[in-house]
Amino acid sequence: IHLDEASHLDCSAISGGALVAVTCTHGIPDARTVSALHALHRMVGDRLIVVAAGDPYEMVATPEIPAYLATYGPDAPSIDAAARVLLGRARARGTLPVTLPPSLPEAPG
Repeated sequence: IHLDEASHLDCSAISGGALVAVTCTHGIPDARTVSALHALHRMVGDRLIVVAAGDPYEMVATPEIPAYLATYGPDAPSIDAAARVLLGRARARGTLPVTLPPSLPEAPG
């Protein structure tokens, strides 16, 4: 689903499994993305995993979400690598090439 539809998602079918949300923002995430991630977290709690296929700044905007994986790209090899990590077939070995600030300025939009 698109993140805009997160507030309409029926998560009752997800019994015990994780929900993976893939974002692809550049720079500060917009208010809709942050709001959708908050909504998903309220629905499934700590079973939410966010894959940041763009910049990783959602991590700062949504600190209550404990599981993030940054790929820095939505290309097939990056998403494939993220899937292998999530399935336990590979280790996440990278480190963030940026220092995340403790907070972000107000998100646009």
